[in-house]
Amino acid sequence: MFFKLVPALLLFPFFGIAQEVSLAQAAEELSKQLPAGGIVTADGAEFSESGKFKATGIPPEKRLFEIGSISKVFTGLLLTQAVVEEKVTLDTPISTLLGDLKFKDPRVGKITLRDLASHTSGLPRLPGNLWNGASLADPYAHYDRASLDQALASLQLASDPPYDSSYSNLGVGLLGDLLSRLYGKSWEDLVHEKVTSPLKMRDTVVTLSADQKKRLAQPHAGAKVVSSWQFKSLAGAGALGSTAVDMITFAKALVEPEKTPLESAIKLLVKSRSADGKHGLSLGHYSGYGEQIMGHNGGTGGYRSQLEVIPATKAIRVILINNTTLDPSLIIARAKGEMPNLPKPGRALSPEKLAEYPGVYLIEAAALKGSKFTVIQKGDELWGKLSGQSYLRFHSTEKADHFAIKEVEAEYQFGREDGKITSLTLLQNGQKILSRRTDEALPEESKNLPISKEEAAEYLGSYQLAPQLKFTVTFASGNLMASLTGQPSLPVFRKSKDRFEYQAVEAALEFERNKAGKITALKLHQNGAIQRAPKK
Repeated sequence: MFFKLVPALLLFPFFGIAQEVSLAQAAEELSKQLPAGGIVTADGAEFSESGKFKATGIPPEKRLFEIGSISKVFTGLLLTQAVVEEKVTLDTPISTLLGDLKFKDPRVGKITLRDLASHTSGLPRLPGNLWNGASLADPYAHYDRASLDQALASLQLASDPPYDSSYSNLGVGLLGDLLSRLYGKSWEDLVHEKVTSPLKMRDTVVTLSADQKKRLAQPHAGAKVVSSWQFKSLAGAGALGSTAVDMITFAKALVEPEKTPLESAIKLLVKSRSADGKHGLSLGHYSGYGEQIMGHNGGTGGYRSQLEVIPATKAIRVILINNTTLDPSLIIARAKGEMPNLPKPGRALSPEKLAEYPGVYLIEAAALKGSKFTVIQKGDELWGKLSGQSYLRFHSTEKADHFAIKEVEAEYQFGREDGKITSLTLLQNGQKILSRRTDEALPEESKNLPISKEEAAEYLGSYQLAPQLKFTVTFASGNLMASLTGQPSLPVFRKSKDRFEYQAVEAALEFERNKAGKITALKLHQNGAIQRAPKK
């Protein structure tokens, strides 16, 4: 759900050249990294599974998974069908479908359906009021139409749309809800009536039958069993579950629309609609391994998925995983013949030498607009992070101004002009992501981050929030990691000595000490409320 259309921003292993293998073989190799769950792949009409699934006796192609943001492609197809049916045009402004809703900023009402589908609306990735009453375990379940209208009414834009492409769950979720209003039917019913029924996709659904619930792969975040996600007004952004066989059916329709009853709508869907050429109408257009690809990936609280079609050869790749710890793009990379290949470690650098590198580096790529690398120094150590991620330590290599990240096996190359550091390039999975050094001051958090393992020790442990609910605090890569029962472990960033804040959600953990200075509890600050959890 939080994944972007083109290759994910999340750091993942850097690979060098090795022998190519089948998609199934690559999945079998990488499934060994999964602490729980497994992988289903489909390469054309070949289905396979690897890893460990709790339910046995289910054919790989019939095992159900949440497909998260792949649901956006279905929303895009609903839009093009509405255009074919002359219900709307791509340039219909959203104000015409929102009745008497009053906008604080009239420019919001000028956003078109095309803008929503092509991620050029200027809307934020998530609505600002999403976390009002939200559960970390199921963040969209409470978010109804009234909440959506409230967010739209209060939003303000910097200029008239359209904008450069910027991925927005809010935008496509809103599109799905607007189509629901247009037809007077739920988004789920529209998908069934206009997509899955005509294409005979019987297992692509929002509400599961008793049989489908038995075939649903149990969701995991690492070793933990987590909850499936539910949706209300933002269903169009990520509500569907599906199987590998249905995903193959859908992919075939995308590459051979003339063989379906949805020919006109699909042909309209697959055209690239953004200036950078990377976004169709909720369908990604990108290149990789010498191929031009259409597709989308997906992620919810316990699942990861990937759907790719190569129009030139009509090849299809489907990957479904019931664990959040493995990015499907790694399986494709391995199938294409890439294996871990880290540079050799170099000499330790002095604090004086390391002082050249800290700063805020703005990524130049339009598709990653606004994202930054932040590099900080702590004594004789260099640490860095990408926007929204945790700090990881940079290890010097034998190359000048070159560093590696051991935890994720990525590389960073600093660039110089007139002897001064002016740029930073991430080298990862065959990609080069360039960022330019800015004059922006290091964030306040950098004064307290990262913390050492020794500093973190007093915070580690379990904190009982409720009879069946506890926080578990651990340490990894210079950050505290906090997980609530049944939820994934997320980094929390130190803002002051005993206060740590999430970046994924608007929440904070404040640790409480007794008179002797020993930590005895933590307090969860969220939605204006404070909940105390004594240390066990």
